[in-house]
Amino acid sequence: MDQLEKSHVRESGVRAFTMRDIDERGLSSVMEEAIRLASDGTAGFHLSLDMDFVDPQDAPGVGTPVRAAPPTARRIWQWK
Repeated sequence: MDQLEKSHVRESGVRAFTMRDIDERGLSSVMEEAIRLASDGTAGFHLSLDMDFVDPQDAPGVGTPVRAAPPTARRIWQWK
């Protein structure tokens, strides 16, 4: 997230998770918390991933990959 986006997220009260959260806690832990928060008192939720999360080798249209994005094999294994 850029600084302006961080500011908007903080002000909105949205709980956002970053690659730092995933690196420090692991994807499973972060996903469990995200699903718990998103499911609390709701009929459902929407998940959105920035396309920069995808390796340009897998999605050639991605022009600016995020620093420290996980390798494709790691993403696939963890999300199964």
